[in-house]
Amino acid sequence: MRKKGLVILIALFAATALLAVWNIHMNKAVPEDSIALIYNGSTSYIKVTDVKKEDQSVHLVNGKGEEVIVEGKGIALSELLEGYTYSSVKVVASDEFYATVSKEECDHAYLIVNSNNDLQLAVFGDKNSKRAVKKPVRIELE
Repeated sequence: MRKKGLVILIALFAATALLAVWNIHMNKAVPEDSIALIYNGSTSYIKVTDVKKEDQSVHLVNGKGEEVIVEGKGIALSELLEGYTYSSVKVVASDEFYATVSKEECDHAYLIVNSNNDLQLAVFGDKNSKRAVKKPVRIELE
């Protein structure tokens, strides 16, 4: 019984180590003030400060049913991704939380630099603001 427990403990330790190595490999550092764009298996970086942004005011509804207004300088995903072929966009935060936006919704989805000077995804008209990704680091085109 004791030997079996030791084998399980070693196996769990090895699995944890493998997951840690995989996580470090997958989460390569993104240059400061940039967001990674993954398209057809290749990665490029978009410097957020270089993107032409306009004043945006996006109305969302939080989980309590209250209207929340996200304001700041931003750009529609459709405008940012002009020239790319895709059916949906996955926007991933630094903590791996992500939201998926269909191509049709990209006209109403904005990357906004909010009042805290943080980048945020805001999808106009969302009923539960579950796609309000804060501090996104990666955009994956699918």
